[in-house]
Amino acid sequence: MTEVIHYTLKQSSLGSVLIAQSDKRICAIFIDDNPAFLVERLSYYFKEATFQEKPQALEEVANTLINFIEDPHLPLTVTFDVRGTPFQRKVWTLLQQIPLGQTATYTDLAYQLGLPHHRRAVGRACGDNPLAVVIPCHRVIRKDGNLAGYRWGLNRKQKLLEAERKLLTLILEM
Repeated sequence: MTEVIHYTLKQSSLGSVLIAQSDKRICAIFIDDNPAFLVERLSYYFKEATFQEKPQALEEVANTLINFIEDPHLPLTVTFDVRGTPFQRKVWTLLQQIPLGQTATYTDLAYQLGLPHHRRAVGRACGDNPLAVVIPCHRVIRKDGNLAGYRWGLNRKQKLLEAERKLLTLILEM
């Protein structure tokens, strides 16, 4: 039986956001300026599935996720269907441990995994992350402190990091 994935498209300060759900769990959050490209990426990522656009059915969860994208300090009560290799899942778990407004390097993460020479594999796992912002791969930078590849565009990575730093500053000032 072919898996059916429902999706909706929303707008955010980062552009168009595709939110996809499988069996009542969110399995993808993709960001781009071109909604058609996002749908194409969905079919690439979930090759064996069929897709149905269901904006009404996903309205509540989609609004929750858009609010989180706009303010990552908000609590997130959404459940996720995180698909990846065991290595990718280890990397994604580490990414979720990077505090709001802070960054880590690909090398840092490779060392934490006990694989100090695998920073490029860490980078590939970041690039394969299907849950933009929720799994914060935007918080990973190069060892020299510069931004490096971001599946959703370096401008979005910069914008996310700046917004998180501003938010963190506001929180600390309270």
